[in-house]
This record gives sequence, C-alpha cells and structure tokens, in this order.
Amino acid sequence: MTTMRWLAGASLLLALAVPAAAQQPVGKQQPPAPLPARPLAFPAFQETKLANGLDVIVLQKQAVPLVSVSLYVRSGTGTDPAGKEGRAELAAELLTKGTATRSASQLAELVERAGGSIYASAERDYTRVGCDVLAESLPLALDVVSDVARHATFADDEFQTAHARFLSSVQLDLSRPERVALRVLGSRTWGATSPYGSFASMASVQGLTAADVKAFYGASFRAGNALLVVAGDAEPAQVQALVRKWFGDWPAGAPAPIVVPPRIAYARMPLFLVHRPGSVQSNIMMSTVTMAPGSPDYRPLEVATHVLGGGTDARLFAILREQKGWTYGSYAYLWRPRLLGAFMAQAEVRTPVTDSAVAEMLKQIRRLGGEPMPAADLKAAQNYLAGSFPQRLESAASIGSQIAQARLKGLPITDVTRYPEQVMAITPVQARLAARRYLDPAKLVVVVVGDAGKVKASLEKIAPVTLLDVEGNPLDTMALKAAPAAALDGSLLKAGTVEYAMSLQATPSGTVKTTLARDGDAWVASQTITSSMFGMTSEGRMRAADLTPLSVKQAMTGGPVEMTLELKLENGRITGAAKLPEQMGGNRAFDLDAPAGTLLPGLDGYALSVLPLAAGKTITLPVLSTRSGAIENVAYQVVGEEQVKVPAGTFDTYKVDTSGENPATLWLLKTAPHTMVKMEFKAMPMVLELTTAP
Repeated sequence: MTTMRWLAGASLLLALAVPAAAQQPVGKQQPPAPLPARPLAFPAFQETKLANGLDVIVLQKQAVPLVSVSLYVRSGTGTDPAGKEGRAELAAELLTKGTATRSASQLAELVERAGGSIYASAERDYTRVGCDVLAESLPLALDVVSDVARHATFADDEFQTAHARFLSSVQLDLSRPERVALRVLGSRTWGATSPYGSFASMASVQGLTAADVKAFYGASFRAGNALLVVAGDAEPAQVQALVRKWFGDWPAGAPAPIVVPPRIAYARMPLFLVHRPGSVQSNIMMSTVTMAPGSPDYRPLEVATHVLGGGTDARLFAILREQKGWTYGSYAYLWRPRLLGAFMAQAEVRTPVTDSAVAEMLKQIRRLGGEPMPAADLKAAQNYLAGSFPQRLESAASIGSQIAQARLKGLPITDVTRYPEQVMAITPVQARLAARRYLDPAKLVVVVVGDAGKVKASLEKIAPVTLLDVEGNPLDTMALKAAPAAALDGSLLKAGTVEYAMSLQATPSGTVKTTLARDGDAWVASQTITSSMFGMTSEGRMRAADLTPLSVKQAMTGGPVEMTLELKLENGRITGAAKLPEQMGGNRAFDLDAPAGTLLPGLDGYALSVLPLAAGKTITLPVLSTRSGAIENVAYQVVGEEQVKVPAGTFDTYKVDTSGENPATLWLLKTAPHTMVKMEFKAMPMVLELTTAP
C-alpha cells in the first residue's frame, strides 16, 4: 500500500503567498492624452573615491526619513567559471547568514529592530548587498553592510541549507517552460560558456562546495571592485565620515574582468524546439545580440522595441492577442548589461497556432526595420517612455539605483538625468534604421518549448529545427514516438489505511490519512488531510488489474481559499474541470488527448509503488499537471538506499528524487508495494512521516 502525492495541492495553497504577476487588461483601451512635460527634478549627489579604490555615491533626498545603503561588487554570475555555474548566486544567498561576530538571526534582529531590512542578490555583472533603515539608523546600516561584505563566514550548516534550497530551485526551473526557454535561449544566443549565456545546472550546483563560495568571496569582495551608494535622508558629510570608518581600511583589490566571447555564428536563423510531451501551449522566445550600453543607437532601438512589444498598445500585443486571439500577451525587451546587450521577444500561445505565431512575430520584427515608422506609433512610445520615467525616481533608493546602474555600465550620469529628452529627440528614421541594423530576423535565435510531436513538422517550414530536451541536450526524433505504457500490476496493492504526521518548518502542522479499498474491478484511494492551515479530501479510482486511472475528485479549503478538481480519463481523453484561485490561473476546463500511460493527479504514487525499483534506476511517468494544464513527464530517480527512522519505526527504503512542478524526495519501502515512508518537498519546508506501520 502507498500514499498518493496529493500534498501537491497543499503546495499550491502555500504558493498563494507568492505575489502573482500583474494581469494585463483584456481589451485595448484608448489611453488618455499625455499631460504637458514637466522638468525632471533630480536631486544633487556627490561622487568620491576612497584611497583604497572604493567608489562612493551619496545622494541626499529628505522627503521621507529613510536611507538606503547598497554595495555593488563588480563580480556576479558572469564570473562563474565553467562547471561552477551558480557560485555567485549561492554566495549571495549566504552573505547575510552570519559574520565573524554575528549570526544570521542576530543580523536580522539587529536590522529589524531599526525598522529596516537586509538583503543580497547576484546578477550577471554584479553582486549586491543592501540595507534599508530609518534615517536615524544610518550608522547601523553601514556597519552591517561592511560586516557582511568583509567578514561573512559561510558556516557549514548555513551552506548545507542554502545548497539544498538552490538545488531545488534549479530543479523547479526545469519544470517551468518559460524558464526552460530562457535557459536555452541564453546558451544558444551567447554560448553555454559565455558569462551572459551560462546558467546554473543540477550538475554544476551539486558540485559546488563551501570552498568555492569562499574563494569567490575572497577574490571579489574588495574595495577596488566595489561601488557604495547611500541614498536618502542623510547629510553627505556624515555619510563620508561613516564610510571612511567602516570601509576605509578595506583591502583594495582590483576590478574583476568579464570577457564576453564572440556571438555564435549561424548560417541561417536557427530554431530550437524543446520537447514537453502533452503541453497544451508553446512558449516562444527569440533573441539576438545588439550593442554595448554606451552606443548612440541604444535610445533609437529602445524606442523601436517599445513600438514593437513594449506593452498592451504595442504591435505584438495588438496583433497576436487582440486580432488573432492566440495569446494572453506578447512582448519585446532590450537587455543592457555592462558589455554587450541583447533584444528579446516572447509569447505563450496555444499549441495549434505555434507556427503561425512564430511567423507573425518574425514578420513584425522585419516590418519594424523595413517600413517607415508612423509618427503616431513613435509618439505613443516616446510619451510612454518619457512619461513613465519619473515613476522610477519616486524614492531616494530608486534614484540611487538608477545612478548605480549607469556607473556600473560605464555610462555618463546624463544617461539618467537627460533620459526623457533623449527619448523625445528620436526621429522615425533613427528608430527604423536602428531596428534594421540590429533586428535582422535572419540573425535571430528562436526557441520554442512545447509538444514537439504536434508542432515540429509545421515549424520546419519556417527554419531548420533542432530538437532538445528540457536541459538543452540534443534529443533524437525517436523520442517523439509515444512510449509504451508502463506495465503496472494492480494485484500488488493491498487494502488498508496508513497515516502520516505533517510538519512545516519542523513544526507539527497536521495529519494525512490514506485508505485504499477494493470496489469490484476498481481500486478506490481516498485521502483526508487535516491541518490548521487547510483541509483536503480526495478520491481516486483506478482499474484494479493494471491501475489505469478512471477518475479523480479533490476538494481543498484554506481560510478564504477554495480549490476543487474533478477529472476522468476515458478512451484516451482527459475531461473535467478545476476550480483554482486566480493566482494559480483561475478556473480551468480539461479536454485533451492523453498519451498512453497518462496518470491523473495523485495517482502516480500508486503506479510507482508497483514498479520494480533499484538504485540508479530512473522511471518516467506522464502525469497531468493541473497548474499548467499540460501532461508532464515526471522523472523518479532512485538515488540510493537508506535506513529511515520515522514515528512508525525504522525501515529499509529506496531514496527517490522526483521532478515536476512539485519536486520532492521520497523514501519508499524496498519491498513491493513500495509504501511511502517519508516525503520532503524541495520548494518548501514541508515533511510527511509515516506514523502507522503498513
């Protein structure tokens, strides 16, 4: 007997705490006439350099009694060596987790008592440490940032926790089509070894050690490689004195170089197709390398890109969504890092219109540089860009960030202070010529993530297709053929009831009770979850002989949140509906063809329990995802054998890592049926442990 992975529903409920992306308006609306332009009020600031090479910017803005301290170290993910991708991100995660004199909790409590927050992050060109506090606590903020930048310890226990969490996030990325598309796009545009095209992989993160992180920190966190920005209600003289106190004796070091190799040369436009079996939509992304950040062509191309895909009034959105009804939205962007930038366009479309959407996007990009730009289109883009710019300068921290970005890219401050007039000075000819020069469709890299079995043939009419898996590895065309259904022996299951204790962040939070019973020629699996956060009931039916799914019903409530699911699989088709919160995509109807062996949500655990397991073996099962609406291949990798102690006793188990939208580690009995003994979610601190012996 085994339990089902219906706790995936619980993870969806907890995920509601993550803010959802702002939704775009359904229809095109006529924007109001722009107000007369007003002079941009830009506060004065001071720039100095300490004797040790530390660049310091002080911006005084006294509107509110707050101050922001940001230290930018000019070494980010772009400095990760080959095979060590993820090193800078992991270092940033650990920077605020303890210093030589303060633990992680002490740092957090110290800043929180001052009414502030402390944070760190790693980008391609830099790693940032920041602290925002009330103005009266400026000395504390500089003290804390200096302590983190100079004396972080990277304790072993903190490293192990952060390392496990980072592995989970990478695995989660591989289950998200938009992240898969971005990873493949970067590596195929820049090159997998380029600082702008590499991404952390499961292999690279697994190989990272505390010594790697400490080596990055020791080599990069030096005064000569850093920029300190203090912005807010603070007197410049006081700031300068405090900066000299906390950073004046910081060892100088030198700026870390980043070398971007030449872009990959393709004979013609490449189209990379990432196979996601059963996907009901395709994620389309396309990109090309553009220019250095200081190029005079940047502003004209920025305006042209906004005309193409800058918002709901741009061409891609108007045509692909409003005219064609193919997508919820299609957009285009410019990326402007320190050395060499890029253009990107993207859309998520229904599978049957994938080729049409790719062709239309290419057509609109070609049109941008090939046709005269209407004055009305140009003016609308200029008004939006120039008119919305002051919103990016509403706080001292945001102004400081704008100045820092200019300086990190080697740009003059006028790139910020004169932004509106630079944008408004662009002519239609300048915008069109910039688009023609940089957005040649023949030089674009196109990536599509979707069901290759349904879209490959039509995409080959646009460009030669290279088939890849979700990790970007070449995939043989034979992989598109439906795999035979796994041989499942339902007679191995046993009727009975098992119970689990559920904990969240090591705190008891509820119980899970699962019952398996025989009803004629069907197995009926029912489950009840009782928790202070939510409640859930589920029932799944499977054909007794071979565990073919028949139906699933689920209902979950958590305070004001309600989620229900009702599905059935008949004659190779999945039909039914799910009621989900808006943050999770809202209500959804299911009506799709199911590949052989497809499992309904929660029934994969029963299939796994009767399959032959062995250390080193990987089993892949097609499972319907209620979140994406697609059938996803979920991999179960038997990573080893372990003896596990839980409240029900001590058991010999197989340790199994799972992929999918809710990656987890399972401990399953070595004897069949492989009852689940323990389960740990990788994306959240939730654990299940068996409390009744099977």
